[in-house]
This record gives sequence, structure tokens and C-alpha cells, in this order.
Amino acid sequence: LCVTGSPARVTVDGVVVDEWRVHPLPAGAKWRLDTIRGGLRTYLGIGGGIVTQEVLGSCAPDAAVPIGGRLVAGDQLQIGREPATKPRGEILPTSIVPSYGSPWTLNICPGPDAMAFAAPMDQLCADEYLVRADSNHVGVRLDGPPLAIRFQQEMLSRGVAVGAVEILPDGRPLILGRGHSVTGGYPVAAVVSRTQTALLGQMRPGDRVRFRAIDLQSAIDEARFRHLEAAAYLGAG
Repeated sequence: LCVTGSPARVTVDGVVVDEWRVHPLPAGAKWRLDTIRGGLRTYLGIGGGIVTQEVLGSCAPDAAVPIGGRLVAGDQLQIGREPATKPRGEILPTSIVPSYGSPWTLNICPGPDAMAFAAPMDQLCADEYLVRADSNHVGVRLDGPPLAIRFQQEMLSRGVAVGAVEILPDGRPLILGRGHSVTGGYPVAAVVSRTQTALLGQMRPGDRVRFRAIDLQSAIDEARFRHLEAAAYLGAG
């Protein structure tokens, strides 16, 4: 198994083990994870995966549809066949491991509706925002100074990328997450860089968020470098 995501305390038979590293478990071993800190979600990867019913190729639950089920106390999980390729044993390089914790800094590029606002990038980057308690996988709602809107006009609803920063009627931002649908008519003032969209699922209510403006080419270069860095690590195995 391998534990990634938010920092946590991971033990095997009472002995603390590293995150971001594959650990073989003998039969009967007891694995435990607790004390999650500096983020919201920690992930457990198991060699062979977990055998469960899939919907459209996914075993993830979705409470809004609803699809799938959630684990309850006493559930037993069936593990798939162990892969033929043995995993590498060293810890993942720190340059690849993301940094979790408040205050969060998110790189943003101008969005398709930036012209609807007066200097939206300057406004978003000038102040700090707080993550609201009603945030979820659909979007991260932020409290802070409202954006000044240049003209009021409902936008045509359309598909949108993860990380789109919508501005709600009260002028406050909503960053769309993995569970988003269409825009719903709200203008998109900015978009979070692709390399940082995974951080949206780690933000706790009350966390502080700051935006940093970058241009589109810088965002593309950053994503390409991150991909090549990960590919080089995997290729060295």
C-alpha cells in the first residue's frame, strides 16, 4: 500500500511508516491512519486495487445523483490481483510531492469573461479570502472583498474547466471543483493553473487563500515541466 495526500500519521503494526512510499504488508498486519493535518483528504493506494461495482468506469460515489455507496463500520474490502510488476520502494522525490496547508496560494490566468469586470486579476490578487463552510467537491466558496462588475449581464451557460473562478451575484468567487456542472450563467473571471487544481480538494473551511496572476504561457510551461518531471521519475524505474 501507499498513502499520499494530506500529511497524516501512518502506522503498520504500531510502527510509523513514511507517506509517499510503497510498503509491503504481510498477512495479518494491521494498518492505521489518523491525525490528518495540513489539508483535508488523504489517499490510500493498494496494489491490485479494490474490487467493487463500477459505474461508467468509476467506483467513486456521488451523493448528488446518487451513484455508488460509502463505507460503513464493519465493511470488508476485497483486494484485486497483485500486479506482476513490483513497485519501487524509495520515497517519492520532494520536488514532486505537493505542499498542503493554509495559507494556500493559487496561480490564476484571466478567464473568458474577464472583460465583465474592472481589473479582475488585480482585484482577486489584492486581498486574501477565506474558505467557506458550505464548500464541497462541486466548488470552493470564498469569503472576501467582492469584485467590482463592469456590466451586469447573464452569461450563456456553457461547459467549463475545473478551476474556473466564477463570480457570484454578490461579487464573491466560487472556484469550481471536480463535481462541477456548467457555469449556470455566472461569469468566469479567472482560471486556476492546471498544476494546482488538485489542491482545491484539500482546502478546509476557514483556510486562507491568495491568488497570484500568471500568463497563459507560464501556466502551460509549468504544466509541461511537472509532467516531464513525473515522467522522468517513472522512467528511471
